Amino acid sequence: MSGFPEIRLKGCSGVHRLFKLLSVIFTLYFLVICISSGFNQIFSYIWLFAACVMFVFSKLEREKQKAAFALTVSAAVLICAAEIPIVRGAFFKPDMTDEYIVVLGAKADGYKPSEILKSRLEEAVSLYEHGKTIIVTGGKGSDEIITEAECMQKYLISKGIPEDDIIMENKAVSTYENLLFTSALIDTSKGCIIVTSDFHTARAMYIAKQLGYENISTSPSKTRLLFMPNYYLREIPAFVKAIL
Repeated sequence: MSGFPEIRLKGCSGVHRLFKLLSVIFTLYFLVICISSGFNQIFSYIWLFAACVMFVFSKLEREKQKAAFALTVSAAVLICAAEIPIVRGAFFKPDMTDEYIVVLGAKADGYKPSEILKSRLEEAVSLYEHGKTIIVTGGKGSDEIITEAECMQKYLISKGIPEDDIIMENKAVSTYENLLFTSALIDTSKGCIIVTSDFHTARAMYIAKQLGYENISTSPSKTRLLFMPNYYLREIPAFVKAIL
């Protein structure tokens, strides 16, 4: 029996080290994200908040650490459950009989597409074939020089896509508006391949169905591994908002 308290102490010590390790990992990830994308990405600060919470948990007394550990595990389980439909969306496949390719906008860096937007455009280029029409949809943000649609059009033309095969929708400032305004420009019954980032695919499909799109499929573009935890986590509240 004399060894029992010692075992418990070691266990709690392990939890203490785990909280400290998570605090360091979350802090480093926050710094990497900010160095790569800038410190103006509001959602990325959730990693710094999580790091602070883990650090506080590491300082708790033994009994309170047990409750903190249970809370942390519960939160992790809930997050994993919420990610299931989002992750499934990353594996959707396009229906190549669809007539339209709808590319959803993302940030334009000056006159060039951001990394995420470029990935979407490259996916659209790989899908393009004679007879299909590409719709590029995205307005102009307060920190953008030109509309996302214009940026996308220029990029596609530089890749050999004929200008006559590109339709621009340059007013939308959200996924909902992307798909709503696009539906007024095309006959959605002819089929649409929605091109967006892998983490965004499930939400885009949900919104399209809510707007009455027919014969829709998607072609997810790949997100760089470094940014996947941040974007996939951010998608949870965005998806919930879309549903509500």
